[in-house]
Amino acid sequence: YGGLPPEVRRKQAERFANGETQICVATDAVGMGLNLPADNVCFWEMDKFDGKGIRTLYPAEIQQIGGRAGRFGFSEAGVVGATRHDDLKLLKSLFYQKPPDLTHARVAPSVEDLTLIPGSLADRLEEWGRLESIPPDLRGSVRTADLAERVELARMLSNKQVAKLGIAHAIQLINAPTRKSTRDFWEICAKAIIDQVAMPLPPEPASEIKNSESLDYIEMCISCADVYLWLAHRQEFEEFGEHLELVKEDRRLWSDLIDDA
Repeated sequence: YGGLPPEVRRKQAERFANGETQICVATDAVGMGLNLPADNVCFWEMDKFDGKGIRTLYPAEIQQIGGRAGRFGFSEAGVVGATRHDDLKLLKSLFYQKPPDLTHARVAPSVEDLTLIPGSLADRLEEWGRLESIPPDLRGSVRTADLAERVELARMLSNKQVAKLGIAHAIQLINAPTRKSTRDFWEICAKAIIDQVAMPLPPEPASEIKNSESLDYIEMCISCADVYLWLAHRQEFEEFGEHLELVKEDRRLWSDLIDDA
């Protein structure tokens, strides 16, 4: 599933590819670039939660997931099926639909764009999204990016902190790959950078995964490590990432713990 660290997903896929396991149980993350020697793909369900609500899979998603069966060079043939008759009928109708053509790209604001807008950093981002500040001749093919997470991070910075960082560094800071569970750790790292001291180490999980709660927690710890590493690899903030190698090693060990579990 998508929440697993990439290294764990890769190891699980390798076990299946090497014949160590005969069945791979996955979310739709299996459709994202995994070439597996699968003869069969069976849909357990035909809908998903997309971050906003439950919806039926789009034809393109079904084709991506079903396309794991019978990959050229990995398998002689592929069969795509479902576990329920109604789902199988829906699968047949959607699998052969032509997916819609791509109609547009997304673009994020530049430093220059935000400098021209008054208010706090969060207000500027929201106003830029409302204005849809895209040249008229490009509006048919370019749209504004989803800035929701960046706005949430920007709200955690005061005007004084943004002024101390400078608008360019503040924008780089809020581009970090956060999620709801890692915003608090990001805020601690951001304050360290603003105060020009070393960023703290990510939270540390238990040495053993015993249940789903401890699995969730170690995944959160790895996501915090990703925030640390992303910031430490930015030229503007690298001097505050003095624990870079230690965090890399911890992250690797934590990923191994998940793989073993």
